Amino acid sequence: MTSIPLSSISKSNIPVLLLHPDPPYSIAQANSLYLDWIQKNENDLLGKSLFEIITPYEGESRRALEDSLSIVVESMATQFFPQTTYRVQRNNGEEKEQVAFIHAPVLNDAGELVYISQSVIKINVEERGPSQDNVWKRSSNEQLKSVYNLFDNAPARIVVFSGPDLVFELINPTYQSFFPGRELLGKPLLEAIPELAGHPLVDGFKRAYHQGETFEGNEVMTQLYRGNNVEPDESYWNFVGLPRHSENGDIDGVYMFGFEVTELVQSRRQLEVILNEKLAAENELLNTEVRFNQVLEAMAEGVGIIDTEGNLIYANRMAQEILGLKRDEILDRTYHDAKWTNLRLDGSPLPEHEHPMYISLSTGKQVFDHEIAVQPPNGERFYISINAAPLKDLNGNITGGIGSFMDVTARRKSLQLKDEFISTVSHELKTPVTSIKAYAQVLQRLLTGDQNNTKNFLQRINVQINRLEQLIKDLLEIARLDHGKLALKQEEVHLDILLLEVVEELQLLNASHELKIEESESLWVLADRHRVIQVITNIVNNAVKYSPGAEKIEIRLREEQGLALCSVRDFGMGIAEEQKPYVFERFHQVASGGQNLGLGLGLYISKEIIQKSGGKLWFESEPDRGSTFYFTLPVSNRKM
Repeated sequence: MTSIPLSSISKSNIPVLLLHPDPPYSIAQANSLYLDWIQKNENDLLGKSLFEIITPYEGESRRALEDSLSIVVESMATQFFPQTTYRVQRNNGEEKEQVAFIHAPVLNDAGELVYISQSVIKINVEERGPSQDNVWKRSSNEQLKSVYNLFDNAPARIVVFSGPDLVFELINPTYQSFFPGRELLGKPLLEAIPELAGHPLVDGFKRAYHQGETFEGNEVMTQLYRGNNVEPDESYWNFVGLPRHSENGDIDGVYMFGFEVTELVQSRRQLEVILNEKLAAENELLNTEVRFNQVLEAMAEGVGIIDTEGNLIYANRMAQEILGLKRDEILDRTYHDAKWTNLRLDGSPLPEHEHPMYISLSTGKQVFDHEIAVQPPNGERFYISINAAPLKDLNGNITGGIGSFMDVTARRKSLQLKDEFISTVSHELKTPVTSIKAYAQVLQRLLTGDQNNTKNFLQRINVQINRLEQLIKDLLEIARLDHGKLALKQEEVHLDILLLEVVEELQLLNASHELKIEESESLWVLADRHRVIQVITNIVNNAVKYSPGAEKIEIRLREEQGLALCSVRDFGMGIAEEQKPYVFERFHQVASGGQNLGLGLGLYISKEIIQKSGGKLWFESEPDRGSTFYFTLPVSNRKM
């Protein structure tokens, strides 16, 4: 705190004491007049509590004095403390004396409260007159002059009223400045300030005059005209009205001290509005939270919330039911700790980085309909479908995650039964188809002579058998893909030579179109040779199938950014916009001439093969202008 030098109070012509602004209000400095009045040396005062030096005779008076000091601290406003009888501890013993105090804040350059000044007022007035000038002239007490001089410069608004009509006898400049241009001195209160008619403030001052009561008004609202204002200004005041006694003890006037607290009241009210709004918002938030919890508890899906460490901090009723665990058992776990046995759909252990909650927390993105298996320690394996999303604060920082899940065991078992059915049927069909094909081939070789029609029929039988055989293979491939058992035998493949061999073989089977390799670079790739043949065959056959009115298929192979890029372009019907999103879905068929061709499995299987080989499969198409399908494969490090 900034030190207040003794010289700053030594110039005062009344006793002044500086107090530290907190209980027990210890003494920091005192001017010479105060030392003379208390009849002590400064060393006898410094560091002592105010109440070790002066003590009101009544306990209530001490509490009132303490309240006056605390108000200065809280409001930074000057306070007048009325005349009270004190025990004053002087060197020659305790003496009884009646004084009044003015308490004022002492601030440093930063506007911070560092001390409270206590000015001692001991008034011995022999005679008072009706006017302000007469008061000065008739006063024989130099201390009284000092007091009035203090009042003239005090920040408080001070008035001395005389007579039952409360005539303005004395007004300090601070009070007059509130009413610029208005004549107050010598006029009764209600004549000078008519807007106070009916105001409780007037009644309070009259009670002080007629009944000798000290009037105190806290945060009194007034509407007063300032200057030439058309509308009154609303302001708030703390008022003190003290009866004034003549020499014979009769009340002949009232002292009024006013401290404007408008800013304090407005600030407090604004704070109250803010606090009320905050309270309303908190109540609304609480109600929203209650409703949210009710919704969560009523959901048919399990819901779990985790923190950034993966600890479960909430699990709703359905989550407990699906997982077969009580609430406290769930909340004692993370979403992927050792107590859980999370599996992939093929039954292999699920790595943590593949768990939907981990993906959501690490990427900040939502995950939808991700199925995993859960194996309880002593129960039957079940399957759940999980949706996961990150939880973020107002700054976008991830604070946790929320996941909803549902039991899809019945759906998964249904799919398994379907796959098992397909696999069984495929195997059952494969044996007779193989036998029929063998018999047809034998018959074709046995036939001799001019039996062209018979040979033609046998060839058609072979074509249909081949088609049936391909359908069976596709069904088996789907079953393998669903169970994660599509095996790839990785090897180095000379792709341009393989492409040429496949195209030459397909040209023999597709005489309606010219299969032309427009561009081919010598490239080695790391892939499964037979699977790559399967992909090329499927794409080329589709190009022929869906361009019945065209005559040419263009094929290109080149290297781009370390990848082998193969494209197959046809000039047929193209693909309609509404069908494009579904081209690579299983069992999706593109219409051709009003008929559906195949089961719609070829492109689905081809895309899975290419992706598992580290490449990509996509297409570009315009209706009635044809389509171009592309696939890439990683180039091998083998040197040419």
